Amino acid sequence: MGAGFLVALWLWGMGGPVAQAQRLDPDQLQEFLSDPLADRPRDPALPQPAVDRSLSPLELYQLDETLDNIDARAEVLLDSEVAEAADDAFDLWLREVRLRRVLGRDAELTALERVVPLAWNNQRGQAIQLLTQRLRVIWNNTTQSEAIAVDLERLLELFVILRDENAVIAITRGLADQAAAQGDGITQRQRLAELGEAYLAWFEFDKAATVYASLVNDAAIRTSPVQERALLEQLIYSYQQNQRYEAAIPHQERLLGLYRTAGLAESEVPLGIAIARNYRTLENYPRAVEYYQLAYRTAQQLQQYGYSSEVLQDLGALYRDLEQFRDAITMYNLLVRVEQQSYNHYGILLAYDQLGQIYTELDEPENALVAYRAGLAFAEALNHRQDYFQAQIAALEES
Repeated sequence: MGAGFLVALWLWGMGGPVAQAQRLDPDQLQEFLSDPLADRPRDPALPQPAVDRSLSPLELYQLDETLDNIDARAEVLLDSEVAEAADDAFDLWLREVRLRRVLGRDAELTALERVVPLAWNNQRGQAIQLLTQRLRVIWNNTTQSEAIAVDLERLLELFVILRDENAVIAITRGLADQAAAQGDGITQRQRLAELGEAYLAWFEFDKAATVYASLVNDAAIRTSPVQERALLEQLIYSYQQNQRYEAAIPHQERLLGLYRTAGLAESEVPLGIAIARNYRTLENYPRAVEYYQLAYRTAQQLQQYGYSSEVLQDLGALYRDLEQFRDAITMYNLLVRVEQQSYNHYGILLAYDQLGQIYTELDEPENALVAYRAGLAFAEALNHRQDYFQAQIAALEES
């Protein structure tokens, strides 16, 4: 199972039902979980030997064929798109899944792999709860000594579809521990990456960060720059989502170095802006300005004018907040030029508006009028905010 599998399946069914939303009848649950061979009377689909004995190979073969027919009947009912028929279809599938366990774990898991997605996609709350509970029984009865990797993989994928967070986390961590015990570092790291993905899927950013931090500090990861970059990106995302900006910065700076080494200049600019913003949030303004300037130079060299604009807007706002108005004016004048490079007339309009506001605050009405009149020209061309600029100009001319 790939590292992106957990999140992909999570997104695939975001709008699906929540199994816990409906109360499950305890008697219905007990009946579904009970051994079908112990039923009295037995289900008509099961062989009815006169004495209590194991089923013969022929009887098991005939049962398999009978259950295939039940599955086919359920498919026909569901395809009819009649609401009552859909209820009957899932009654048949639940019956089939329950009887499949007579044929062994592989047969039952195969049936569950077919029915679980159908139940989720069709928002069958009761069926989802019953299937989840059965899967938990299978999982709990699968000891470490007999747990072959393929069975745990199959259980894991089904629990992902059913959004059973605790089971997904526990099985994924167990698979990682198994790999570690076997000295399989590659598989262990893959499982831990999947664990991080699972935590992210359930918005457990602290836990995800802990997993990814352990991975990026693994010396073996540093031998694969591509993998190291991917894990650092996930770790940084986890910290950012949890607003742990100070923790994110060292890893952002490490990632920036990896981008440079790999010649990924196009990735440097947005990361540099992100680092600058983190330093700004932490009120470390000199470092923020340093990274803004670095990002601006790189963006201009690469003609990434959108990022150049972002940097200048941020710096203009930063200098204005710090009451360094002359520096702010310089930034907004540069912003006008950058927006001209990308023919962004709306961005030019906004830059002139900022200049007009700053000059007004500095009690420099002539300069403010020049800025607002320039802004009005673009407002008229865009047919946007003309009244605003006209009002600012009128107020200055009357003063």
